[in-house]
Amino acid sequence: MWKSLKGIAKKVNYRDGAWFFFGFSMASFRIDAVVGYSYLFVSVIFGLISFGKTENKDK
Repeated sequence: MWKSLKGIAKKVNYRDGAWFFFGFSMASFRIDAVVGYSYLFVSVIFGLISFGKTENKDK
């Protein structure tokens, strides 16, 4: 099970995910601020992961 999850995690493009959740959070702010902030938090996490992955590729 962990092997398949690791394979999926390698295929995920976190930068696209970060932009997706950022846009989703901006749309959710019209519904409820708590929902918007939670999606914004997920967007920041994905953005930091993608930044870390690109930093490691440069080395």
